[in-house]
This record gives sequence, structure tokens and C-alpha cells, in this order.
Amino acid sequence: MQNNHPYKIYIDVSGTVKGNKDDIFVGCILFNDNYRAAYKEKFYREFPSLQSFNKKGSSLNPDKLKNIINHMDQNKIKMSAVVLPRYIIKRTQNNLKKRIAEIKHLKGEVHLKDFEEKIMGIAYLNAISQLPLRQCQYDCYFCAESQFSIQQALVAFDRLRFIRNMRLRPSFTMRRLEHMIKFADFTASAARKIDKSHINQYQNFKYTTCDLADNDLDIVFGLSRREGSKRNI
Repeated sequence: MQNNHPYKIYIDVSGTVKGNKDDIFVGCILFNDNYRAAYKEKFYREFPSLQSFNKKGSSLNPDKLKNIINHMDQNKIKMSAVVLPRYIIKRTQNNLKKRIAEIKHLKGEVHLKDFEEKIMGIAYLNAISQLPLRQCQYDCYFCAESQFSIQQALVAFDRLRFIRNMRLRPSFTMRRLEHMIKFADFTASAARKIDKSHINQYQNFKYTTCDLADNDLDIVFGLSRREGSKRNI
């Protein structure tokens, strides 16, 4: 299928990735960029107080976010979000440590450096996979996070999307340089602050829990390659 379509993907995160308490929410939208100027004008007529790029979803109450998501839904903007619960993050980290310790030849070869970044790469792909994508290439714009290394997260993301044969072209940029990331932020914040039962009523919003599957962890941490080398000894 041809790649000369106007749809682009915008992604942002809500939550403190490097902390020990917050659940992490990844929100993204699939947006027809031919509609950008018209939709921004329409949106800010409805929500004039939100025009500043510094106005984030984290500062809005659930009712305001419901109004925003309802507006996006009625305008047929495809949205998706995944939650990465903190207890799953901790359990995954502990399980990986135990697994590495049990495989003698992995000692000293594999460690959990950039652990948070690598699972964020998985979460990014989980969120994008909820969107109704076709078999063509999509440009993906990630918010340039200051709280973790977005470069390392995208290394993990690239490994997974290559294995899955997903034609995604990632780049990262600052919110003030790419306005549409703001709507991905609203999506992530809505997943954090609005009950899932309410979100499920929206026709164009898919929301689920992030799946940190063993196969994906093997790929981003390089475990399957090393385990395979042991079996061949």
C-alpha cells in the first residue's frame, strides 16, 4: 500500500517513569494532518483557555478532560492509551533479575541498565498497536521526555517494530515544536484520571493494560540470543 497518506501518530506519557509509585500511561493519536489547521481552530474555539503549549492534561480535572476527549471523539480522532501499573513494572524487574541469576552464562553479560527505558519502548508499541493502522508507513512523533532517555526507549521500540514488521518511522521532538503532541498528552491524562468504564463508551478511544510479554522482554534485553547460545554449547 502507498505511503503518501496524511496520517501521523503522536505519542506522549503521563506519570513519573523513574519513580517508585506512579502508574505510567502512554497516550497516542492517529491524526490526519490535512485537517490540522481546521481542527486546531475548531478545538480552541471550544477550549480557548488551553491554547498555551504549557497547558498540560495533568493540570485538568476529570470533567474537563471528559469534555476534551468527547470533542476529539466526535471529530473522529483515533485515540489509544495503555496503562503500565507500577506493580507490573516491579514484578517484571524482579522476575528478570531472578531469570538472569538462574542462567549462569548470563552473569556479567546482561544487566538491567536502562530498564525503565526499555519497558517504555514496549509500552509505546503497545499503545500504537491499538490504533487502526493499515499496511503502510507512518511517521511517529514522540514527546522528548526529560525524565528518561527517549533515545534508549526508541532503541527498544525499533527492535520490536522490526520483529513485528510494523512500518513505523519514529522521531522525537519537544512539545512546543510539535503542537499535536498536546492532544496525545490529553489522551494519556484522560486514561489516568477518567474511569475506564467511561472511556470505553467512546467510539474512537481504545484503552488497555500494557502487556509486558516474555517474548518482547527477550528481544529488548537480548535474552533469547544469549539463551540460544547456551543451548548450542
